[in-house]
Order: sequence, then C-alpha cells, then structure tokens
Amino acid sequence: MAEKQRFFAYGLPKSGTTLLQYTLNAHPQVSCPSEHYFINYLYKQLKQTLAQYDQVLATVNHRTGGVNADVPTSPILNACFARVCETMIDAAAGEKPIAGANDNAFMGHIDSLSQLFPRAKFVVIFRNPIERAVSAYHHNLKLYRETGEVAHKQLIDNAGGFEPWVRGTVANYSKFAERYCSYAQSQQRLLLIRFEDLAERKRETLTTVFQFLGATVDNAILDKLLDITSFQAMRSQASRPAFFRSGRSEKDESISMGLRQSLESEYSNALNLMGYANGDSNWENPSVSIAGDYIDD
Repeated sequence: MAEKQRFFAYGLPKSGTTLLQYTLNAHPQVSCPSEHYFINYLYKQLKQTLAQYDQVLATVNHRTGGVNADVPTSPILNACFARVCETMIDAAAGEKPIAGANDNAFMGHIDSLSQLFPRAKFVVIFRNPIERAVSAYHHNLKLYRETGEVAHKQLIDNAGGFEPWVRGTVANYSKFAERYCSYAQSQQRLLLIRFEDLAERKRETLTTVFQFLGATVDNAILDKLLDITSFQAMRSQASRPAFFRSGRSEKDESISMGLRQSLESEYSNALNLMGYANGDSNWENPSVSIAGDYIDD
C-alpha cells in the first residue's frame, strides 16, 4: 500500500481554522477531520505514561538485583508520539490518499514538528490580528453567556479588559508571523494562507492549497466545494449552528480608531509580513514563491 501524503492544517484560534479544516476534508482525495488534541492531550498523556513506566522499570531493577533495564528517553517519547499521530491520521483517512489533521496547538511547535514528521506538509492560516482579537473577545463573552463556563470570562478578565486583550493578541500574532514568514522562505513543506483570501478569493486560494498538497483540482471539484462550504451550508449542517458566525473581513467597528492606529503603528513590520499593513490585495506570500513546484503561477 502506498504511503499517504500527510499534512497538518492549523492556525491561531478565530483565524478561520474551522473553515479551512471543513473545506479540506470535503475534497474527495483529502482527509482532515475535526480538530485533534495531539499536543494538549495525547502528548501529555504519553509523557505521563512513560514516566509511570520509568517507575515500573525502577521497581523491576530493584527486585532483580539492579539489572538496569533501559528507561524511556525523550527520543522514545517523540517517536511514540509521531507514530501514534500518523496511525490515527491514516486510519481516519480511510482510502483517501492525502491524510491530514487539524490541531491549533501545533502553532508554537513548527521546528520540532518538521523534524518529527519529515515528509509531512503544513498549511497554516493567518487572519488580520486586530479583527481576530476583536472576534476572539466577543466569542469568549458569547460562550460565557451561553454556557456559564467562567473560564471563558476569566481569559478576558485576566487580560485586563478589552484593550489589553486586543494588544496582547496582536503582540502574539506578531511573534508567530515573524517566525512563520521566516521559516517559509526556506521550507518547501510550509504553505501560508490568509482567512481573508479563503473567504473572499476562495477558488484561487483552494487551488493553491490543493495543488500544494498534491490533490486533483478541476472546476467540478471546486464548484462542489464552494457550494458545500458556504456559510449557509456549513451552518445548516452543524450540530451547533450558532458556532458559525459570518466573520467580517472588513475593519471591525467595535474597536476605536485610536487603538487601531496605535496597533498598526507599533506592529507595522509584523502586519506587513502578511499584507495587513497596506491593504490585503498585493500580498507577496513567501511560501507561494517557495512552493512553485506545487502551484501554477
């Protein structure tokens, strides 16, 4: 059996990751199920299990006169983690030849992940960080009101309110944008895309993504994907329709012009990396120029 082309698709929360995952999974050759928790759950559980196994080996050593059985090391943990992830991804893909996973916790681990999965590809989505910050703020408030779970409100309270929340979120984006744009200049396995392009130039953006992954792209497939991944279609099929809100790619009016201008000035370099400093239409994607073998110019 031919080895599947594996990939990971992710981004910062409220950057369009659900739309990206849903659209990828809808392609007849591509598998990308709902979000996994590889980093925040599976990796931690494997680490805990191996730590417990260390204790078992120590007990065995003591009982057998100190034979000194080898204890698991970090490379063993990483190898176990990679193998479990690959097995789960392949199993979920079934007969589909391109097998992927969505885990937003991967965002801070691109260097180690590229080493753990040397043949995998990475599709990372960004969104204008100012609009994303406002969206995330209101999303957490909405979840708190609907569910009563105080953790959502605590996130905002811990930040110190709306303006500190927005500033912190944009600062976080700045760190990741600089890191990923630098990485994309030398890494052919990484493709950067933007939520704004996926929302407003979906056909062009999906053509780039699917060709990067090695999937078939034709008008029939694209027409079907555009139909079933429209906002109305996704919301009607969701178990929680309220989760899907029409994200606005235009400037959000709930943020003051003074705060917006302050952020655009302070983080102009990082905003410009993803084309957010001087408008969205003329962005030169560093990963597209590198990934020329996979896309049509």
